[in-house]
Amino acid sequence: MSTDFRGLDSKGLPLVSIVAVSYKHERFLEETLESIKDQTYSNIQLIIMDDCSQDRSVQKIEAWIEKNNVNCQFIAHKENAGICKTLNVALRYSTGKYFQGISCDDVMLPEKIYKQVELLEKSDEQVAMVYTNAYIIDEEGKRKENMFIERYRKFEKYPSGYIFNDLIRGNFIPAMSILIKKEVFDRIGVYDEDLDFEDYDLWLRMAKEFKISFINKPLAEYRLHNNNLHKKILFHENYFKILIKHVDQAKIIVQPILLNALLSSYRKRDSNLRSFSKLYYQKYDSPFLLNVFLRLDLKYFIYHYMNKMVNMFK
Repeated sequence: MSTDFRGLDSKGLPLVSIVAVSYKHERFLEETLESIKDQTYSNIQLIIMDDCSQDRSVQKIEAWIEKNNVNCQFIAHKENAGICKTLNVALRYSTGKYFQGISCDDVMLPEKIYKQVELLEKSDEQVAMVYTNAYIIDEEGKRKENMFIERYRKFEKYPSGYIFNDLIRGNFIPAMSILIKKEVFDRIGVYDEDLDFEDYDLWLRMAKEFKISFINKPLAEYRLHNNNLHKKILFHENYFKILIKHVDQAKIIVQPILLNALLSSYRKRDSNLRSFSKLYYQKYDSPFLLNVFLRLDLKYFIYHYMNKMVNMFK
């Protein structure tokens, strides 16, 4: 039996907190904000965050708020904080039962929040989040042929329920497509501010303890353009940090992924390999990871590991 919200005023609906994060998104942000305003679900708390954009994003956001007379909270950082810290600031202002962050270059389809609240309101307490597939659009908003999930993974059936073993093989969940029960943050913690991208680590922490549900209908659009965040960050360094946090839960599954990430950095003679091996040396003692490092012949790591062994037997 479906939950029908039609005919209810906003006081009868669970509050949904949506955080729209802008960083140099002046070209696209109005489309994102309009897609939030056009949701068929009415009880929304809108928080807009600008992370010290150097373009005209702040002025455009202020103009959009004034033009549409939108009741929202706008916070403009004076210094760039990064996506994870920015979302954590927004979480402190969020009062909704449900929570979503969205980058101001992506788009929500009109029924997104309605359909996801409908599902989560019927779900058992072990369901922490719901996600969907997403259309991929170009800079002009034109949809491409392939979909988001298929761009990264191939599934006969989209994962739903306890999906940690699917996720640890690689992220496939579109960040703009999700809706989270906000109380889950009390159990798993907030966004990891040591990382430069927000979603994958959070999904993994969530999937260890909770179910994640799937709606088989695209309810968002992901925009590909020259300034996408993933093109600007040290992807392999962040990916390694995430995998090393979760390796104890999936030692065998993660091995080829971790190895490929390390090999890619190693071939580039990435100086961050030193911080990788130092991080392992200081915090972890896993024969599995030791084997990976030894296979890569990381001299810096081997030197520190051998020193550790010598000191243990003094």
